Amino acid sequence: MSSAALAVEAPRLDVSDFQARALDVPPDVCIFFGGGKGGGKTRAAALIALRHAGEHGDRAKILWVREDHRGLLDAAGQLIEVLTAAFGPKGFRYNQNDNIFRLDGGGSIELNQVSTVAEYRKFHGRSLSLIIVDECTQWATPSLIDKLRSNLRAPAAVPCRLLVLGNPGDIGHGWTAKRWANRKPWVEYAEDWVEGSDRKWITLPSTLADNPFLNAEAYARELRAACSDDPELARAWIEGDWSIVRGAFFSDVLSNEVTLDDPSPEEVHAAMEEGRSESHPRLDPAHDLYLAHDYGSSAPSITYVILRSGGLHLRGRYFRPGSILLLDELATHRADDLTEGTRATVPELATEIKALAERWACRPAGCADDAIFSETGHAAGSIADEFRSNGVSFVAANKGGRVSGWQRMRTLLSQAKDPDLPGLFVARRCLYWWGTVPVLQRDPRRREDVDTTGPDHGADANRYGIVYQRPQITTGKLFW
Repeated sequence: MSSAALAVEAPRLDVSDFQARALDVPPDVCIFFGGGKGGGKTRAAALIALRHAGEHGDRAKILWVREDHRGLLDAAGQLIEVLTAAFGPKGFRYNQNDNIFRLDGGGSIELNQVSTVAEYRKFHGRSLSLIIVDECTQWATPSLIDKLRSNLRAPAAVPCRLLVLGNPGDIGHGWTAKRWANRKPWVEYAEDWVEGSDRKWITLPSTLADNPFLNAEAYARELRAACSDDPELARAWIEGDWSIVRGAFFSDVLSNEVTLDDPSPEEVHAAMEEGRSESHPRLDPAHDLYLAHDYGSSAPSITYVILRSGGLHLRGRYFRPGSILLLDELATHRADDLTEGTRATVPELATEIKALAERWACRPAGCADDAIFSETGHAAGSIADEFRSNGVSFVAANKGGRVSGWQRMRTLLSQAKDPDLPGLFVARRCLYWWGTVPVLQRDPRRREDVDTTGPDHGADANRYGIVYQRPQITTGKLFW
């Protein structure tokens, strides 16, 4: 049943343009409904559940879960409204005791709570064709949501899928942003957090502006009132801005303008060549691109490809001289934990770093944490020496004080929304950055510093890339 068919079969069922586009997503593609509050996400999920049940009858086994039971009341209200409009008040039965909707044409929609492993056990062995995860950021980690996937099984003719809904600002903001929220919207992508998976996803953001059935101005006033002590969170909820996190170190300087829309290496090199002039000569075409690295083995290892702009146009935007663009990243960490490294050896890391540099047609060279230049006591000398013997050349970032580095980073982030000033811009594909930097907290004992107990490795590599002073060009050659 397409969105057009829904309108014919249920003329009383109002569907917004956003919800109609969601209904047109292929049924084997999972959806993350992001954006802000009031954008019509819950109704869109209810409409998809309705279509799934209508198409597959008694083979449709739908589960709608939230972390808290109280929040299920809104989902139940939306389902009652949608089902009544589609089938009439006698076309389904709703048992409030077990929170299950049973449709006369077959199929069921169950609402339930999952907040602990013990609560997940009640689903053990059950088969589900559609799982809707509401307010995913209320879960601190994705582990319970991932466990539910083991229940996605149905007859061959019934496509199984996940729908995930989330708003910015809660405890699970970081992992949600990394997985889904900071992806390019309305474009399918593979779930790269599951090794060997061929499941496809699409991120569909919406805001108040996408919901014609809501008094957007009045609701925005209510959201601002609810966040009277935190205007940045109110803006995140109203504008659907996932770069804002309540109380975080960078929350007041992040904006949508920081996001860079994944330019290709070919686009970047063409923009660099076009931007060259007599006032900004370059003896080496690759000089503007370099790597910034924060080493880790038991902790994550993070490497960025960085472009320091000399003034260039890219994808319709102009980046002032001195702007820093994070174009790509290599992040080695456990799929389910942003704080745990993969224990990769230096030769293994060097191989991946060289592949990253080759992809961007730049040297496998740049800056790294000063600590890797200390002698380690084994035959290879320092970690930097071992990298060099494996074809990757790092020099010390000479990072100076942490506080001054953070201040420089905050300044560049804040200037990203001012076209007349240099800023810091981060590609969507830098998933570790987007999953960690926006949620970093302040050190409770030193408010000008980042709390080092958090996943600060991406922020550190970013900071090194900002304060790094590139080598001088001598007789047409670069010396690293």
